[in-house]
Amino acid sequence: MKWIKKMTGLLLTLALVFSGFTGLRPVSAADAVPLPIGSLVPPTLPAPEATIDLAQSGDTITLTATFTSSVAVNPDNVNRSAHLIDADAPQRNLASWDIKSLTQDSSGNPQLSFLVNREWLGPGKTYYVTIDDDAFVDANDPTVIYDGFQDDQTWRFQTKQASPAIVSRLTPTGTNVQPPTQLTIQFSKPIIGKKSGTIAVQGQGVAKQNIDISSNAVAVNGTNTVVISLPQNLRYNTSYTVSVPAGAFEDNDHVLTPAIANSDWTFTTASSTSSQLVISSLSPSNGSSNVSPGTSVLTATFNSNIKAAAGTTFSLGTASGVLLYKYGSSTPLSGTAAVSGKNLVITPASALTEGSSYYIIISGTAIMDAVTNAYFGGLTSTSGWYFTTATLDKTPPVIQKAQVYSNNTIRLQYNESLSSVSLPANIYSVTVNGETRSISSAYAAGDSVYVTLQVGVAVGQNIRISYSPSSSYLRVADLSQNAAASFSNMEVENGLETSMPKPKDGYISGNTVVLHFADSLQSVSSYAYSQFTVTQDGSSTSVAGISQSGSTVTLTLSSSAIANAVVKVNYTPGSYPLKDYRGLEIPTFSDFFVRNYNDNRPPQFQGVVGSNNKIILTYDEGLSTTNVPLKSQYSILVNNSPVYVTAIGIKDNQVTLTLASSFNASQSVTLSYVSAAGGISDWSNNLAGYLNLVPVQYGNVTAGIGSATVNGDTMKIQFNNSLSTASSSSGISIGYFAVTVDNQNRSLMSASLSGNTLTIMLGSPVNAGQTVTFSYIPGSSGVLRDSQGNSLNAISQAAVQNTTGSVNNGGTTGSAIAPNLSILSSSEFNQSGYVLDRAAATAATAYSRGGQTVNKYTIDAAKLTDAYNYIASNAAANARVMVFEVPSSNKAAYVGAPLKPLMDAFTRSSEAEFGIKYGDVLYLLPLKQLPFSSLAMSLGAGFNSANVWFQIEQVSKDNLNIINSSNGVTTLPLLDPTEVFISAATGASADLSYMNVSGDLFIKTGGSVSASNTAMYAYDRSTQKVLFVPTKISSSGAYTVLTTTLKSGSSLVGPRSGYANLTDIQNHWANTTISELVSKSVMDPAASGLFKPKQNITRAEFATYIAKGLGLSPDKASAAAFGDVSPSSEAAGYIGAAAKAGIVAGVSSTAFKPGSYITREQMTLMMARAMSSAGQPLNASVNPDGVLSKFKDNKQISAASKAVVAQAVNAGVIQGTSTGTFNPKGTATRAEAAVMLKRVLDKLRFLK
Repeated sequence: MKWIKKMTGLLLTLALVFSGFTGLRPVSAADAVPLPIGSLVPPTLPAPEATIDLAQSGDTITLTATFTSSVAVNPDNVNRSAHLIDADAPQRNLASWDIKSLTQDSSGNPQLSFLVNREWLGPGKTYYVTIDDDAFVDANDPTVIYDGFQDDQTWRFQTKQASPAIVSRLTPTGTNVQPPTQLTIQFSKPIIGKKSGTIAVQGQGVAKQNIDISSNAVAVNGTNTVVISLPQNLRYNTSYTVSVPAGAFEDNDHVLTPAIANSDWTFTTASSTSSQLVISSLSPSNGSSNVSPGTSVLTATFNSNIKAAAGTTFSLGTASGVLLYKYGSSTPLSGTAAVSGKNLVITPASALTEGSSYYIIISGTAIMDAVTNAYFGGLTSTSGWYFTTATLDKTPPVIQKAQVYSNNTIRLQYNESLSSVSLPANIYSVTVNGETRSISSAYAAGDSVYVTLQVGVAVGQNIRISYSPSSSYLRVADLSQNAAASFSNMEVENGLETSMPKPKDGYISGNTVVLHFADSLQSVSSYAYSQFTVTQDGSSTSVAGISQSGSTVTLTLSSSAIANAVVKVNYTPGSYPLKDYRGLEIPTFSDFFVRNYNDNRPPQFQGVVGSNNKIILTYDEGLSTTNVPLKSQYSILVNNSPVYVTAIGIKDNQVTLTLASSFNASQSVTLSYVSAAGGISDWSNNLAGYLNLVPVQYGNVTAGIGSATVNGDTMKIQFNNSLSTASSSSGISIGYFAVTVDNQNRSLMSASLSGNTLTIMLGSPVNAGQTVTFSYIPGSSGVLRDSQGNSLNAISQAAVQNTTGSVNNGGTTGSAIAPNLSILSSSEFNQSGYVLDRAAATAATAYSRGGQTVNKYTIDAAKLTDAYNYIASNAAANARVMVFEVPSSNKAAYVGAPLKPLMDAFTRSSEAEFGIKYGDVLYLLPLKQLPFSSLAMSLGAGFNSANVWFQIEQVSKDNLNIINSSNGVTTLPLLDPTEVFISAATGASADLSYMNVSGDLFIKTGGSVSASNTAMYAYDRSTQKVLFVPTKISSSGAYTVLTTTLKSGSSLVGPRSGYANLTDIQNHWANTTISELVSKSVMDPAASGLFKPKQNITRAEFATYIAKGLGLSPDKASAAAFGDVSPSSEAAGYIGAAAKAGIVAGVSSTAFKPGSYITREQMTLMMARAMSSAGQPLNASVNPDGVLSKFKDNKQISAASKAVVAQAVNAGVIQGTSTGTFNPKGTATRAEAAVMLKRVLDKLRFLK
């Protein structure tokens, strides 16, 4: 037993400073005489003075203990400590301080002092102080050692309870509220933190919005105001309630806030009216490309005068709610903005960089109507207002051809748009049959230069032109002022088709059509109108009169122009032919497009065909030849590899692309086009829309051929325009044509023409698989011409598609197939099965989860039973799938399937599946996923009348406020994501609670996608993030199908493509693997733009990446057992998810060591468990000693791990080192971890 000596005159002072206490542990009470304490400040409870008022305290609080004997610090135990403990959690220390020295008070008594931050204590809490044994000795006799005290009563005090913050204002409230994008709560005290729980926003008749309080959607910044960003837009004319749970927030006194009930916070949105504040125009326009880097201001023009919450002039940034970003960076650019009238003018602080993309974000509380104070809804997505600056063009324009445009004008066509300017006539010289011809003028417009001669030319004359600019300013140049090269004695095409008089353009306005010809015409007869026909959207409009003045012909119609109609003019000369001033008759022309001035509809894409190195896009109306897009606005993929566009030509309603290399019929070709100002448009400058991965149909495009096919002895050549011959007969001499079959000439029997189709009968049929070509040799007479009088050029050995022996691959149905059933075409989703048609269901009007009015289908139980009976008796084992098809015209799928027939079908076949086909989406639910037993117990007697409800709906990506870019990685949506919600209910509508079932989602896209950076992602509305989910990518006909398994009955998933610009891996041996995993958000950069491949990987990182690769949902609660894993870190959720799945384990029951480098042995165990968790365990039958014997250090592998390591090595998941060792205790770099992780995911088929 220790000697205890009474001591007097010792004052122990503890100054406690509140800052981050950690390391709580239980202490035991002292078992000897406690230290002789004279007094304590604050005294031990229940003394009134023991209560500390934190609100009245400074940054530090002093606690003092006075002893009755002289003491000193024990020199043999300098590591003894004093501890502060929360009485509500005595197992953990709030803080500990080493006792190493003493001071003295004013009376000479010894003191022990500490500094502690005030913020460590909370209001209304009880604390106590303990001191370790052996900390002090007698100052006069060091052999006398004193015990401390470890009980919770010796020195016990409490803090005063603070009053909670109360709500002083909720926004919005009341009626006629413009639908907000944010909600705000104003408290009576500053709010310094947020806790957990869910804020619920419930609208009448619409799906509830649940907002995670811990997510980025809820902003707390130390002020009295909390801002809540809504994940989805609110509907007009709808009543809403908002509820906030108790303890959601913490005020500056560390008191949690009380609940806000849904009855306390209500509001009703206004009816939608045309007076809503919206943007009328943007400059640069949304999606525009080729924007000048010199652009100094960006302007948004609204439909009403506006004002800004931040003032008339303000800085760009989060505070003002107006932000400018450069794609690929999460840091907004600096600059200013100003409001004036209807305009919001943004001025970047520094010049825009060339070849870069930018976007503007405007929050829902930044801009208001200057009169009504109604908020503008905001631009909250990266695609709301974005543009791309031009890359400086340093390539000069190249002349493509020279031809006679009219009898006195030569057209010089270049490969790109030119700077429109009048040119000096003397920079050109022209000779006609060797004689110099005077030039009156020259000018550039669109992609051409027009040179006008003083005296016209005749058909067939030899014309040559030279170009030699005398000034660096007055010369031919493109829009970037790159000068075209001079040329000498270039021959000018001067055939019949180039010099025949014909209209060059025209328009319709009101009830008149005006046609402009290249040359003046002779006076026309008043009866000449009968030779014209005009169509609007394919319907004929009567021509009632005609007049002519110079080179202009005006037709008077019986009715006015139809808004947005496609207008064509046809002319067939009869008794009153039109003639030019030389007396030459205007030849027949048909389908001549004219501009409709009452047109604001974009040109509609009709289709695309191509072969060799040409691709032709067809639109439904005439296109402007002035607006020629950049070649970089087109993307051509041949078998997923890019092929560049070298030239663009526009004629009538077609765009012709010339490629850098050719392709053939066996290759997969897709076309994409980025619409932007200056791109493809009609004559009213309505821009054609975007095209994304459109399959290019293989067809011969040589010399105007649309398609060329042969089947047996019949060849059909379909041209892009109607053709005619010199005679009125449809028969044509076979002498103009030649056909080869496997390089041997084939005799011809006859040739005939009908419209745009040429039919040739062969002397003998071709066989399947033979190679066939077609040639056309025009003669001096009987030449084929198109409807505008242009003669058809010679065609040399154009490829002909041989369809001999082809069969229809479509599905067929047997005569005995059950009513209401048809075959599910496997060409759509690579799935075999049956389709239950809509006649098997009744329809009723309902609201979708997104608030849209849709048809709700309820399938008849008897018809579903009959269908499953048929499948059970007739279907193959791999066709146990039945789907109900919802019309794609429906805004969402809402289908109820009777539960009893589904259970009966499962009883017959445990592999049966039921699904919904809706447009480009297919969802299949294995019936074994339905919890029939628990549903029977919960539904009781209602089981037989219950339905499983399938709700599938596309959610606009622009309404989700998803963070597209983070840490240098950008993911962009290919399509709007799809929401799937599965529930069961006895009523006539779906339940609000989803079932925890797992089903497969198939989404098809037109054309092909890049499997190396494309995957399906789950959308998390609360965190505004997207998470990779395991994805299979396959081709099905002309489509690409992306498939993933949804592990919940409530999911929001869609395909996205990722882009990562990692500057430190470009020449790294694992570049391809790293790029794929980072682009798909499976792995993260170590820093923005850097992967740091040589850096060792930690346990937390590898656990996170495995969990992400398996598509596990974050689960922070399951990581709480590990005291060294910060609950606020992103890794905590994934470590918890991996631990819950049995993939990772801690180094002990309470520690994970997240920052420690992971060993190769630990990695192997994690990967093996991951494969087992995913349902594909490694082969356990391998002989560990045999497999591992090749490693020199195999004895160093832990005995408990040896079997699993052998299985992983045998499966190729992990390999040895170059030195012949396994190195089980060694670390791995981030690059090595990427390679091993990809092996696992590839074996699981989770990447592609």
